[in-house]
Amino acid sequence: MRRVALLVLVVACGAASAVAALARPADKVLSLSTCGKATHYTFLFWPHGHPAIASVGFPAFPIAHLEAYRGVGPTYPDGHFVASVVANGVGAPRAGCVAVLPIAGIVYHGKSSTTSTTALVCTFPKAPIHKFVRLSSGGSGYAVINPPKLRVVYAQLKLAGSKLSYDASFCHRTPPPK
Repeated sequence: MRRVALLVLVVACGAASAVAALARPADKVLSLSTCGKATHYTFLFWPHGHPAIASVGFPAFPIAHLEAYRGVGPTYPDGHFVASVVANGVGAPRAGCVAVLPIAGIVYHGKSSTTSTTALVCTFPKAPIHKFVRLSSGGSGYAVINPPKLRVVYAQLKLAGSKLSYDASFCHRTPPPK
C-alpha cells in the first residue's frame, strides 16, 4: 500500500512540475547571426564582472558579462571583437554580422560547465552561429551553435548566478587576462 501511495505522490508531483513548466513564459530569441568565416574563438566569461585590466586595455566592468573574440588570446583587439552579452541588458553581435533564419531542433551538447571567470577557447569545424536570448527567468543568454544545429557554448548571464556550459570536445578553459 505504501508503494502505491508513493507512486501516486511521485506521479502527481511530476504532473504538477510539467504543468508549471508549460506555464512559464519561454525565453525570447533576440537575434541569430553569423560573423564571418572564423572558426577559432575565445569567450571571456566574467560571472562577477572585472576590475580594469591594463594588460589588455579593458576598463573596469563590474556587471556579469561575456565577450566573444575571433582567434585565441593573449590580446583581444577591437578588430577581433564579435559579440557581448550583459546580465542586466541584452546581447548583441558586432556591426557587420549577418542575420540568419531561425533554427528548429537545436541539439544541446554542453556537458561541462563553470561558474568561475574563464577564457574559453573553442575551435569549430565551420563558422558558428551566435544566438542572443532574453531569459524568461531574468538575465541574458548567449548560445554558439555549430551548424546546422549543435549548441556548443551556452552562457546564462544574471546579476547573481551566471553559468557557462560548453562541449569539451570543441572547447577548453584557459586563464582569463589579468
